[in-house]
Amino acid sequence: MQISPRARIVARSLSYSYPASGRNAVDSVDLEIHEGEYLALLGANGSGKSTLLKLLVGLLEPDSGSVRVFDETGRALDPSEVTGKAASRRVVGVVLQNPDDQIIGAVVEEDAAFGPLNAGMDPEEVARRVDAALHETGLEKLRTRPPQFLSGGEKQRLVIAGVLALSPPVLALDEAASMIDPAGREALLDLLDELVAGKRTVLHVTHSLDEAARARRVVVLHQGAVVFDGEPRALFARGDLEAWGFVPNDALAAASSLRSLFPDFRPSRIDPVGFVGDLLPFLTPVLPPAAAAGSSSSSIVPEAKDAALPAFAFSGATRAWLPRTAYAARGIQEVDFALPAGRSLALVGATGSGKSTVLRHCNAILLPNSGEVRVLGVDTAERGADLRALRFRVPLSVQNPEAALFERFVADDVAWGPRNKGLTGRPLLLSARSAMEKVGLSWDEFRDRETRSLSGGEKRKAALAGCLAMEGEASLFDEPTAALDGVGRRRVLDLVLSQASTGVTTIATTHSMEEASRFDFVGVMSEGSLVAFGPPREVFSTLWKQEWGLRLPWAAEAARLLQVAGALPPCSVLDAEDLVSVIAFSRAFPLGTGKGKKLRSAASDPAVTSVPDVPAAVNHAVKRRRRRGRSGVEFFRNATIGQFLDRPSALRSLKPGTKLFALLTVVSAALLAPDPLIAFGLLAITLFVAHRFGRIGPAHLLRGLLPAWPFIALMVLAQLLFAWPGDSGPVIASFGPIDFTVPELLRSGLLLVRMAVLMASLALFSAVTPLAEASRAAGGALEPLARFGLPVRGISLSVGIAIRFVPVLVEEAERIVVAQISRGGVSAGKARPRAALALIVPLFLRALERAESLAVAMELRGFSEAGRKT
Repeated sequence: MQISPRARIVARSLSYSYPASGRNAVDSVDLEIHEGEYLALLGANGSGKSTLLKLLVGLLEPDSGSVRVFDETGRALDPSEVTGKAASRRVVGVVLQNPDDQIIGAVVEEDAAFGPLNAGMDPEEVARRVDAALHETGLEKLRTRPPQFLSGGEKQRLVIAGVLALSPPVLALDEAASMIDPAGREALLDLLDELVAGKRTVLHVTHSLDEAARARRVVVLHQGAVVFDGEPRALFARGDLEAWGFVPNDALAAASSLRSLFPDFRPSRIDPVGFVGDLLPFLTPVLPPAAAAGSSSSSIVPEAKDAALPAFAFSGATRAWLPRTAYAARGIQEVDFALPAGRSLALVGATGSGKSTVLRHCNAILLPNSGEVRVLGVDTAERGADLRALRFRVPLSVQNPEAALFERFVADDVAWGPRNKGLTGRPLLLSARSAMEKVGLSWDEFRDRETRSLSGGEKRKAALAGCLAMEGEASLFDEPTAALDGVGRRRVLDLVLSQASTGVTTIATTHSMEEASRFDFVGVMSEGSLVAFGPPREVFSTLWKQEWGLRLPWAAEAARLLQVAGALPPCSVLDAEDLVSVIAFSRAFPLGTGKGKKLRSAASDPAVTSVPDVPAAVNHAVKRRRRRGRSGVEFFRNATIGQFLDRPSALRSLKPGTKLFALLTVVSAALLAPDPLIAFGLLAITLFVAHRFGRIGPAHLLRGLLPAWPFIALMVLAQLLFAWPGDSGPVIASFGPIDFTVPELLRSGLLLVRMAVLMASLALFSAVTPLAEASRAAGGALEPLARFGLPVRGISLSVGIAIRFVPVLVEEAERIVVAQISRGGVSAGKARPRAALALIVPLFLRALERAESLAVAMELRGFSEAGRKT
């Protein structure tokens, strides 16, 4: 077969099977990707598309067939061979699914520079490429920000910036938009359009029909084989998409139904603007455009259900993170709503808007700083409330399924919550089996499977089964359909909504407005506030505001555009069936003919506006009484060491070496101080300098003492219990045989002040020094040792990655503990050792998985080659 002179990547008869799988994951694939092409590699979960990408970039070696990558000179490279691997990586830059697994640097600019530094470029060229990559991805203003303080979309753009800094002619992305919110996804897809316009080649692996529609060419994989290769328009016109594992979206469903009205209608695009543009020639205007655009929404709406007492009631609930520190942030602010028992609520909003924070208040994982949250009638902040018993009644399925799996085998993990609840024997067995069958995990096939061996979709199902097995009165789901293909999303969403149909109050977070429209109520979160709450038809019509930065459901947006054009009367539309019905109705009974049933106004219809009020018992001002302020999870967010503050100050402008020298001087002086007063003076000077010359308050510097208090208390206790040789001071107090002397108290005070100086100085240094600068300063201090063969750059990089891993592991630990608490773990007494083990084991395994993923990311950006040079 002849190869096109424009080819960048060519695969011939490519096949691969995983060990013991019994079938080919990729089966005899022939594929050419040409220069300047925008190709979407489309397929359902398990179709083989990610495996094919790994074969194309050399992360896997084929069982048979070949791959060739062509560089700028036309030279053919084999990415499966050692000699061609490094060279092919300079041609094809790879972006994987989870951005957290690919970020190497401690701050944005350091991560973007990782690849060029590995390539041995001089500092000026590295700086130029980093500036260009950050500009291209819109991250210039965030160049000194640590990655843990970026949104999901910003993290994904940072990964792309790191790849673009190497200037590869081909960019390959594996499900890069599947874990970010709609705004982040649109920004990413817009960036891909710009890259293609700049003559780059883009290979986008995805299971989303909407994302594939942005490409110029689509290749579909099914069971490892290519079943379609052509333009998106030709793909969407086919009627057999479901046979390949796709669920037609609203655009395709509407197009199919509208052909019964307009046989010649064939949309060239499936986005609302393109779809409506293709549809308008078939429609007769029913109103002048200005009149349509200014009309109020209307709709035919379902009858309202009987009112019920609220299962969840929020009244002025507020939660702040790290208050009185430089990293103070608002979690949620003055949230008010009431959800009747037996109803369903979808929480929508951009990443960081507060959706998950609200969800964690719903089963007392978090408690409000102010305001009140009542769950099943229980005030969660009341000191007498049994929160563990409440969580058994309101289980939470966490967003990251990897963090929710504690046991070795699937059946044991699903039974983990019911076992904590007290079930044993046959009832426990039946509970686990029923939950697994509900989510589509066959008991006979999966009960003895190791949780680590599950695919991503299977892990999510197992996590859902663990929640369902609790058989609570309410269920909470955090992004239950994230990263699933169309069939998986539909199956999981049907399962979630079936909970409400059986009387279980259900709350779920989602980025999909189409999914949200199927719930009884929709709550919109924006910057920590609940800005809208009501039935979907009301939220997506009369309450909708563009400033939320969200998009309407596809059908609602298409109807709005048709109304603006005067082609539809005022109406409220949620899905494709609604849209087609309104178009057919308007065609049969044009406005003003006096025929047909008049559409009712959503603004006046009692069925739409009957939003439950926050009950009077909750609306009152909270009485002054002793209330619980913490649930324990806050521990993970109290540390401030390692948090860089990107703000101008005199300390920030000092040279990194000067700041490092000052840090070592202060720490040494504190350790050598013989008297608590001297150490206290050092602490006072540190706090004054930070406030006067660094614009950083004492609360930020000393907050790091909170997570360390058990360790500090143990050390103080040792000082008090064990006398030093020569102690002869007077005894101040005695408890049985133990005497407390003046020297012991002075040593304890000195220890406390030394720890405060250490924490404050380290927090100050990290607050005014980006880790990239600190690493360079440390490397400069070690540079003389390079003469003796010491790999200084490798050591500096290793230290930087180790420090980078600290917040990663803290984040993972928080996720695991949240999942444990949600299923009855982390309790008092005999359960504590088991809970601790349940944290340590999955945290260790997750650390290994994250380290392995990080090693792959480093290899893809040329670190193995750099390792040979150093």
